[in-house]
Amino acid sequence: SLPPPPIGGPASMQRRPPYPAKPRVFSVFNPAITEAPRGLCPRCTYVVALRVDAMHQCNASSPLLRRNMPQSAPGAWFKGTALAVLDADRRLLGWTWLLPRPENQVSLAAVEGNGSRWFVPPGVSDGYLPPWVKPSYDTRLLNIDGRLFATTTCLA
Repeated sequence: SLPPPPIGGPASMQRRPPYPAKPRVFSVFNPAITEAPRGLCPRCTYVVALRVDAMHQCNASSPLLRRNMPQSAPGAWFKGTALAVLDADRRLLGWTWLLPRPENQVSLAAVEGNGSRWFVPPGVSDGYLPPWVKPSYDTRLLNIDGRLFATTTCLA
């Protein structure tokens, strides 16, 4: 279910203040909902994109609202997009992460157990821990003639 389980980043980033990669529970923001595309599944009525981001301005959990926080690169903090499928009563059927740059986010290195958190292994699905590299956020979904179209913001 959403919100996702605690997400932590690469170990090398967990040891330096302000600890941007320390495991934490994230909230979800800015939902974008549209009708599910034709042929997805008989129960799938809606698809939702949700922003999962440490650096938000929605509540007191954001590092942006801390006084005297040490400086860090904005890309050091996790941000990503969760995609969820809902039924006609808007109950959650399943969810996964949007991987807009699989060539940079999916790697056999993740299978070999190095635990780097930079990549995910090929074939992952549902509630896996997302890669820390090349995220997308502020995704908007549209159903155009029965096909799903997404606009998103990606880090280069």
